[in-house]
Amino acid sequence: MENIIERAVILSQGNSIEINHLPENLNVGNIGKAEVEVTVRGIISLNEGVQMMEKELFRKALATEKSSRKIALLLGITHTTVLRKGKQYELL
Repeated sequence: MENIIERAVILSQGNSIEINHLPENLNVGNIGKAEVEVTVRGIISLNEGVQMMEKELFRKALATEKSSRKIALLLGITHTTVLRKGKQYELL
């Protein structure tokens, strides 16, 4: 997920990440038609930005699904990654 977000940030060349900046093979499940908008108001490290985006995407997925396996499918990541990221961001 981190690599996908980094790629989207680089491809966007602006203040917004749009769906066309994401890989075509990304499994976005029911949120394929969701609008993604990112506003950059200051300079932070790319790593911090990626972590902020990951955490927000994870929160949105948690609001939609309670099953960690369904969250993995929704975000296009493995179940193990869901558990690791959930612990990292203190969301699970």
